Amino acid sequence: MERDPYFRLFSRVTEVEDTLERIMQIPGIPMEAQRALGVTVEDLRDAQRESEELYINKEPEDR
Repeated sequence: MERDPYFRLFSRVTEVEDTLERIMQIPGIPMEAQRALGVTVEDLRDAQRESEELYINKEPEDR
């Protein structure tokens, strides 16, 4: 059974967030890089949250 494309997208974004968080935990990563990755993770989370809300509030026939 094929999954909804939005579900696949949300899942993929979550995987990217998790990967970036693991990279930030590597010893020796400069603080500037950690901050930049942290901002990227937060931006992804915000975008995903907004997208999920829009998707949930769509009419079923528009999904």
